[in-house]
Amino acid sequence: MFGAIAGGMSGPGGAAGPEVTPLFIGAFLIIILVAIALSLPLVMAIWYAPALVIFHDQEAVPAMKQSFAGCLKNIVPFLVYGIVSMLLMVVATIPIFLGWLVLWPTVMGSVYASYRDIFAPYPGTA
Repeated sequence: MFGAIAGGMSGPGGAAGPEVTPLFIGAFLIIILVAIALSLPLVMAIWYAPALVIFHDQEAVPAMKQSFAGCLKNIVPFLVYGIVSMLLMVVATIPIFLGWLVLWPTVMGSVYASYRDIFAPYPGTA
């Protein structure tokens, strides 16, 4: 598919036809969007599951169910966080992946903070 996008599939005369590249780019984008949509429930199920297993002594499957429910309850912030994270990942990758040295601990801290907000509120809060 990447060869087709880059012009590896040639039309008559050995040149890539102008209708070939947009068709394959559109198909590739649709495939990516479907893959993201199908993987979203899995990501929601495993997002907070490790913290629930460690801090709440839950089994894996109940922790995944509770993680999914917690993400579903906060779906809009979860989606906004995902979009912003993807943009930050692109920016962190530009300087030869050195931005990940800052981004990874920041993301892990934000996941823990959101876990505390959803599953283990601080004492004295509702």
